Amino acid sequence: MTNSMSFGRPYILNVDGCIHDGWLVLSDNFKAFDKDFLYYLLSSKFAYYQFCESVSGAVVKNLNSDKVAISRFAIPPINEQKRIANKIESLVPLIEKYEKFENELYELNSNIKGQLKKSILQYAIEGKLVPQDLNDEPATVLLERMHKEKEKLIADKKIKKDKNESMIYRRDNSYYEKCGSKILCIDEEIPFYIPDNWEWARLGNIGEWKAGATPSKSNMEYYKNGSIPWLLTGDLNDGIIQEIPNKITEKALNETSVKLNPSGSVLIAMYGATIGKLGILSFPATTNQACCACNVFQPFYNLYLFYFLMANKIHFVKQGEGGAQPNISREKIVKTLIPVPPINEQKRIINKIKKLKVLL
Repeated sequence: MTNSMSFGRPYILNVDGCIHDGWLVLSDNFKAFDKDFLYYLLSSKFAYYQFCESVSGAVVKNLNSDKVAISRFAIPPINEQKRIANKIESLVPLIEKYEKFENELYELNSNIKGQLKKSILQYAIEGKLVPQDLNDEPATVLLERMHKEKEKLIADKKIKKDKNESMIYRRDNSYYEKCGSKILCIDEEIPFYIPDNWEWARLGNIGEWKAGATPSKSNMEYYKNGSIPWLLTGDLNDGIIQEIPNKITEKALNETSVKLNPSGSVLIAMYGATIGKLGILSFPATTNQACCACNVFQPFYNLYLFYFLMANKIHFVKQGEGGAQPNISREKIVKTLIPVPPINEQKRIINKIKKLKVLL
């Protein structure tokens, strides 16, 4: 039996041999025990609790032979010991089977919340979470309104013209994408079916995506007494961002490539261990270069974009694999396909997910 560290563990020696001082030998010189019964007796919690009360040592717990010798046990007749040992051995396969099922149940209970969340979000972006309403304005109209909003922002010089802007449409039961003068069939890119009044689009057509920056650390004027929230990817919480500890100054905002993102912007981490981590700003803030922010074109719902990104976390993680410093880059993000529901259905989806928050 082990007498230090993991003390009190019994073993049966089936070969001739020697032991070191980390072991105690229990020799049944008086033939009082059935060997297997003694093994199970010493394996019991009753025995272990007695040993726990007897061990000594602050860091390394030790159990010596004198302390084992004074332990007290009820000893049945030798024939009953054999019957008890035989009964235990007949139950061992059932115990092992039960333990396996218990471990599987524990794992299921541990993972069910995450799995349920993934299922709900996947149902949401496939158009299966809420009923379709034939009276809804189709997604094509929504995309047209968003395009007009984008054109207005470009005309007002608030955003730059997108050189790679594309339009996806259906024809003859296939999906095509027009980018400039090029038209390509993209059926192989389409991951799943969507309802008839939904449309596919690139994330770049949903809003303006901006990567952040880090002002020079050598210029403390960029950080000293700053009041503008400056988010690092470690601040992302897969939810609404209520507080950001780091701050930069107006000087940093005006003299560097750091950009201010409005409240409601959806954030995603692009580099390193936090890749795919998400957040929604509840106030205007800047970010470092490892984070990309999207300010959606109206009237698109930012929460629907957030839930879409949440449902596709694994996609972005896989997109970033393969290098010493995993990254998904802004270019990879804006090229990602997103299923676009009618605006009213987006609202129903968001409300349904909010009602299921106890599950999320």
